[in-house]
Amino acid sequence: MDTRPVSLLGCYTSDNELDVRLVQLMHDRQDDEAEAQREEEARESLEAARRAADGGAGVPKRKRTRSNIMKLNEETGEYETMRPEDSIWYKLYVESEPRTPSVSDRTISLLLFYLMMSINYYV
Repeated sequence: MDTRPVSLLGCYTSDNELDVRLVQLMHDRQDDEAEAQREEEARESLEAARRAADGGAGVPKRKRTRSNIMKLNEETGEYETMRPEDSIWYKLYVESEPRTPSVSDRTISLLLFYLMMSINYYV
């Protein structure tokens, strides 16, 4: 059983004077309790990491939640949950055709010609 004071109230003597030695003992007790708490948290964290390394037994997976992004339905005037297909991102990057510039055969021929000319120039 720990006889050190738990609070500042326990550090007063019967003459209502603050005993500095008891205050130091109280701080020592608080430090020891905090250290024990940190050790317990570290032990629990290490145990959870070992369980996860062993295949995740006992570690609950986070469940996916539905999106709460709302959009205004033009027909009814009410708000409803927006589907991913309704987003601008989806329309720009998933539904649209890639916008890579097409290069004609003539352009490629000219580039090759200039490349060959520059190689012959430096040789």
